[in-house]
Amino acid sequence: MNTESKYLPIEYRKMLERGSSFAEIKEAGFFQEKTYLAEDIYDFFVSEKSVQSLLERIPALPPNSILIGISGKFAPFHAGHLSALIESRQKLLKLGYSNVFAVIWPAHDSYIKAAVGEGYEVSSRIHQIKESIINCDWICVDEFPATELREEVNFTYLVNRLEKVAEKIGAQTGFVFGEDNYLFALPLRFTKTLSIIVTRDGFNHDVDRLGLCNCIFINDNPSAHYSSTAIRKTQKKPIYALRDDSFFSDGYKPKIVAEIATLLEKCTGFQVVVIDAKSQIETTNKVIKDDYSDYSVLSLDKYFVGDFNLNISRTFKAYALQESPSGFYIQNEVEFYSWLGKRAKDKIVVVDDDISSSSTKRKILEMLSKKNFKTIEFISMLHLSTQDLGVSVIDVVDYRDFVPINKHSGLLCKMPDRSFKRCLYRFPIVDLVSRAAIPPSRCIEFSKELNYLLADYGYVC
Repeated sequence: MNTESKYLPIEYRKMLERGSSFAEIKEAGFFQEKTYLAEDIYDFFVSEKSVQSLLERIPALPPNSILIGISGKFAPFHAGHLSALIESRQKLLKLGYSNVFAVIWPAHDSYIKAAVGEGYEVSSRIHQIKESIINCDWICVDEFPATELREEVNFTYLVNRLEKVAEKIGAQTGFVFGEDNYLFALPLRFTKTLSIIVTRDGFNHDVDRLGLCNCIFINDNPSAHYSSTAIRKTQKKPIYALRDDSFFSDGYKPKIVAEIATLLEKCTGFQVVVIDAKSQIETTNKVIKDDYSDYSVLSLDKYFVGDFNLNISRTFKAYALQESPSGFYIQNEVEFYSWLGKRAKDKIVVVDDDISSSSTKRKILEMLSKKNFKTIEFISMLHLSTQDLGVSVIDVVDYRDFVPINKHSGLLCKMPDRSFKRCLYRFPIVDLVSRAAIPPSRCIEFSKELNYLLADYGYVC
């Protein structure tokens, strides 16, 4: 272990200064980063630009609110993880906090591969977490640490990041962890952050070791028995979904779907499951009829018909990294607000084909805030059509994004001349890594083979 202070997060450095041994700081969660200096990591995590990306996901909070964070492998994310946040929130509200907002940090792939092996890439874990929290508007995922660094870093930097965000919005902070990691509270003594320790069956550790740590205990977590390790032993590998919307095309050529699925399977390395868009719509209609008959229905999908269909598209910069949208294009915004003003029902359900991205969900919630709805819920058509498969979905793409079948085909891109154009999923104009989970080494190959395939069917791309 490198004992130079420049390699130690400040919280662990203070533990050493007050007499803790290296063995004790390792018990409290410390591990040696391979390539980063502590100062560099800290600056990266709390820089204005990186903090802004998290701030954008947090709604306006009233005074005396608290931000809580949780990190972990989440391979997979399960009911125990979600329950830990829910029970923590309830406890904090009982303690007098006016509001609670939670941030989830999935671990870096470098840590996951060493701990559990292949099959739990960060994109898959993030997607599964977002599925699990789809109706929890008080929770978000912060992808930054898992996607912007080369390796896993100490959890204390996540706390630094949370405190920086809280400082900007006038909130307090807490960090949630299980009783197996109860000594994480020791480095948190040197922060402003509350330690929230979730126990399994009462606290069975030496509480005296925590000394003057600022801690609360969650002793009534109903899902504490869940184990990611046990789930992994029975869980199937994640799948990749191709939504077949070819039926809605101007020139219906269903045979191409199977060939594109085969090409995606070859280039991504995942099993590709084709989801029929017509069946998806039928399933969603049944769910709406059975469970949401007293709700207004807002559809974001191009094909599912709601009480109102909002024609909203995220826009991305062409020829660039496209992990986050640059903006939104809404074709029928005036008509939407006119419809919204006439709604008598105080509950609304928003239907989308996939899990609404955090940016889309935030935009929709902003637009819906013009009317005081009592209840707002989100439904994922993808989740409804895959929940019985017993597997997580690493990514989902639409057939129309690869083939020029109708006016909705492709990604809406801002071109270098500042015009907007729908672009089919091809390298280099579309970032196939971000938009279709195709490895960088296979993007050119995929684009060429897809063009050859479509040419055989008479398409000119």
